[in-house]
Order: sequence, then structure tokens, then C-alpha cells
Amino acid sequence: MAEIRSTYRPIPKGKSAGSYVKPEELEHMLDEYYMVRGWSEEGIPTKAKLAALDLEEIGKEIGAGH
Repeated sequence: MAEIRSTYRPIPKGKSAGSYVKPEELEHMLDEYYMVRGWSEEGIPTKAKLAALDLEEIGKEIGAGH
């Protein structure tokens, strides 16, 4: 996972001052985001998602899971 500054340091000013996202919360949000998008836990589109986008040939090469 790419390092995102706001997960480790509170936002310094503005309406969100003091806010930050804990790494475990970010991981949970990413898992949900990937699931909604039809991607694997690694962020790779599933074969089913690629097929739904009429990209079956690409799914055969790179698609995750089924």
C-alpha cells in the first residue's frame, strides 16, 4: 500500500484539522472499495468484472480469481 501522509500525521489546519486515518482503517476502506469495484484484495479486477466490461481476453491474462 502506498504511504499516505494523512494516515500518519494529523491534518494541520482547516475544517479537518487534527483528523487522520489510522492505517488499519484505511486498509478496511480499501478492502470495501475493491469489493464494490469487483476487484481482488490486491486491487486487481476479477475475471468476472472484466467479462462484465467485455474484456474477457484481458481477463484470461490478468484477471484475478473467478
